[in-house]
Amino acid sequence: MVLKIPGNKALLSITVATFYFCFQVFIILSALQLNGACLSAMWLDSSTIISPYFSFLTSVLLILFFGVVLGGVEVVRGSFNKYDLVFYSIFVIVLLFWLNGLHDLWRTFEYEKGNLSKAEYFTERYAMWPQNYEHSKCLQSDK
Repeated sequence: MVLKIPGNKALLSITVATFYFCFQVFIILSALQLNGACLSAMWLDSSTIISPYFSFLTSVLLILFFGVVLGGVEVVRGSFNKYDLVFYSIFVIVLLFWLNGLHDLWRTFEYEKGNLSKAEYFTERYAMWPQNYEHSKCLQSDK
């Protein structure tokens, strides 16, 4: 049985997958090119008009909004089936996980800048990391 994916869902899926791949490649490349610099220096670069972090965050929020609107239109029109409901549910869950990852990245920036202490950064949510974990030379030490 071959499932036919409508154009708007295929385009939405391909866009999200491609954009997420670019996001992951950008994270890996930025981590490899640190040379002792902070991640926040590259991701929150104030010399550019739009920093990479906020461009990814804005794009994810726009894609999420677009997907919710498309799903809402189908629900209001009554033209959806169970596959549409599954598609949009998985779509929203994936984007929410991505937003959670962006929030964690923001917490890392705050920790690098010294705005969060180790106790605040390594909460129960981050219990998998050892308490002496240092992922960059630029991390502030607690005083």
